[in-house]
Amino acid sequence: MSPERVREVQQLWAVALHYLGKSEGLKYEPRKYKDLLAVFRKASVPERDLVVLARSADLDSAAIRLASLDERLRRSFVATAAMSSDGTTEAASPARDPFAVLPV
Repeated sequence: MSPERVREVQQLWAVALHYLGKSEGLKYEPRKYKDLLAVFRKASVPERDLVVLARSADLDSAAIRLASLDERLRRSFVATAAMSSDGTTEAASPARDPFAVLPV
């Protein structure tokens, strides 16, 4: 993978993790999105509901970054295994493995 692609993958990963961290509080939100939308039809919206909506937007942003990351990795990782001369498969080399560039 070119250095530009590596940087792009790392940036998408970092931004996705950032947005996932910001949406962490949604784990404890019992309401469904449709229930939350009903609240916004009212004249005044409680602060708590505004926070839930903002966290939902962060989760949406993380999903978009992860989908973009998946698309780029699939495009760049042409084969996960290569056929050897004797017909067996060998694992892809780490140099061609786009997941090797992701921080853990």
